[in-house]
Amino acid sequence: MKRIVLFLWILCTLASVSACSDSSINNPEGEIPVEEVSYYKDGIYKVTYSHTFPNGWRPEMEMSVISGIITSVRYNEFDAQQKSKLTNEEYRTAIQSEHQVELQNLYTRLYNSFLKNQSPDSLPIIYELPALRENFRTLAEHLASAARFGRTEPLILSTNATYRTDFTQENPSYRLSLAVTFTNDNITRVRIDLLEQEDPAQTEEPPDNELPYEDLLQTAEGIIIENNALQTIDVPLEENPESDHIRLAINEMLKK
Repeated sequence: MKRIVLFLWILCTLASVSACSDSSINNPEGEIPVEEVSYYKDGIYKVTYSHTFPNGWRPEMEMSVISGIITSVRYNEFDAQQKSKLTNEEYRTAIQSEHQVELQNLYTRLYNSFLKNQSPDSLPIIYELPALRENFRTLAEHLASAARFGRTEPLILSTNATYRTDFTQENPSYRLSLAVTFTNDNITRVRIDLLEQEDPAQTEEPPDNELPYEDLLQTAEGIIIENNALQTIDVPLEENPESDHIRLAINEMLKK
């Protein structure tokens, strides 16, 4: 009889430990209670975007699932040189100065909510950086969906955004603007505008239907769409060799 009681006590103890491990997650900030039952496949899941955002940053996220539970998540944003916001002292200092909060603390708010709810559906509002919550939620939704089916291959999301930049030249004096729109990773629209041009030798304004370098700008727009990439271009200059400085300016903008 004593052996039976001892055996039952051991079973209860093991069940209690198991229940405890399934209902909370160890985190650098302590124990995080798991409030929702999850049905994820074990594995490490990663997601990022195909291009850097127009603001100069590219979000990415990694998530781990063990025994069906999301146990860790890491989010960061990187610039074109693969330097993260968390290691960018200038950016972190600016956030601290403007909002009196550490960037890592904002990330931690999102981490804890995601782990606690095992879902990105109830993420807290980040008043300091609203776009951070939206970027985090989008990536988390893709990872949660992949984890339900055990799809551990890294996800690369397509880019849907418009990139804008400009270029100012002093001699001759003019200013160019460039806007390139991506839809599902394809360049679908390009607009190059000569915003202003001042020529002391020019005494009359050109007619409205004779914009300076209009043909060159339209040709450049077509080449960029055809290349489907933000790379330098070679525009034919047979008709107006003096316009090479415009081509050089366009290429400088494309390098940005």
